[in-house]
Amino acid sequence: KENETLRQALNVGLNSNYELIMAQVTAKNNIAIKGVAFGDSLLINKGANDGVKKGFPVVLSSKILLGKIVDVYPSFSRVALITSKDSMIDVQLQNSQDFALAKGQSNQKIILDMFPKDKDLQTGTLVMTSALGSAYPSGMVVGTIGNVSAVSSEAFKKAEIIPAFDLGILDKVFVIKNVIVTNGQ
Repeated sequence: KENETLRQALNVGLNSNYELIMAQVTAKNNIAIKGVAFGDSLLINKGANDGVKKGFPVVLSSKILLGKIVDVYPSFSRVALITSKDSMIDVQLQNSQDFALAKGQSNQKIILDMFPKDKDLQTGTLVMTSALGSAYPSGMVVGTIGNVSAVSSEAFKKAEIIPAFDLGILDKVFVIKNVIVTNGQ
């Protein structure tokens, strides 16, 4: 299974663009550390001893964004998922120059906010991280557009974003340690 995960990462070029740390998910969603409960989180089996640092992005082998490292311990770390209430991501719709914000709502929910009201927004459109933000590499998949709402008194449209990952089957993940810069980039 681990070899298959690595093969998949190679096929999408994840390893050629980023220095990665592969980790195992050890706990999901409602977890507790030192008596404090955290929702929309993961625990992974890599920590400070493995070179993990706070703020490092965490992805799946298919360039699906999960979240970022928020707590680091010697042998494990906590990942705040992109669905966490504290999550805000600069995003772009696939094949467009349309930008917006993806805001975590907790309970595995995300909304698209600050989308221009005069632009078309279609259900099923792929939402990706944009180059405008610095917290995450651009081009990572966030999810797809679900229900769209446009209130006539508001200046922007909002929509549900359906996360691209299934929390129930998360197993192996990748922590992005560094972006690999090659000549010409």
